[in-house]
Amino acid sequence: MNEYSLFTNLKDYAVTECQKISDNDMVIVMAGFFPHSLKSSNHTQTFSAPYIQIQLDSGAQGICFVYGEKLNQTEIIQLVGKDVRQVVNDVSSHLQIALVDAMFGTLNKTHPTSKLLLLDGNYREKSLERAQIIASHVQARDGDAVGVIGCVENIVEQLKQKDCELRLADLHTSSETICGINVERDAKPILDWASHLLVTGNVIATRTLDLILKKTYERKIKTVFYAMTGANIAPIYLNYGAQTVISEYFPYYWFSKSTTSMLIHSETLYTAIS
Repeated sequence: MNEYSLFTNLKDYAVTECQKISDNDMVIVMAGFFPHSLKSSNHTQTFSAPYIQIQLDSGAQGICFVYGEKLNQTEIIQLVGKDVRQVVNDVSSHLQIALVDAMFGTLNKTHPTSKLLLLDGNYREKSLERAQIIASHVQARDGDAVGVIGCVENIVEQLKQKDCELRLADLHTSSETICGINVERDAKPILDWASHLLVTGNVIATRTLDLILKKTYERKIKTVFYAMTGANIAPIYLNYGAQTVISEYFPYYWFSKSTTSMLIHSETLYTAIS
């Protein structure tokens, strides 16, 4: 399997299915690039990741967080007014993800079993509630081997309360340890060890998604995704072995006094796209 083959197939699928959508709905009405850095007063980890945000005339949004790469902001801004189906193959990889995410946002139908959760309050309140929700879906027991790919400090804190064996992998954090646990830079050994996985949606941008889903299927790993990058794309991961997908939508948990929406998916309406 090519390291990026699933995303390529999902992109082709989205373009084909969106031919059935009205031309007006496929017009890009907003395209932006938003740098930011985030650090809670009661945590040591600093979260720095600019994100690309796209909105179509259908109202659907697509987002991709970008770590460690320079983006051509002119390339992003010049997309406004264009048909997403016609430009998606002609832009950089992170921008492609945001565009495909917006297309899936137009196509998606929520499954009757999907659960909508709303987070309200200030940043600290929303961040804690979010961490508790995400960690609760990792149904590990004492001694189970739990791998976390893409680390957020307060989520790791919640997982530590389960008394499971924890290993962490993150390509982009500057932290050597999180909650006293060493941060590994290569996720592959964890994929061969874990019985449970908690995975950030940004693996679609780091080109590790295919390997994670392959190992999930082969080893029957109980894998939970939580996705801001590609939140609209992520429910289809259920077709490839994921147990649960948690999609989080803009405005995100760090925006105080605004409501953050999370959808918990355990079934999908899509068939697997080969």
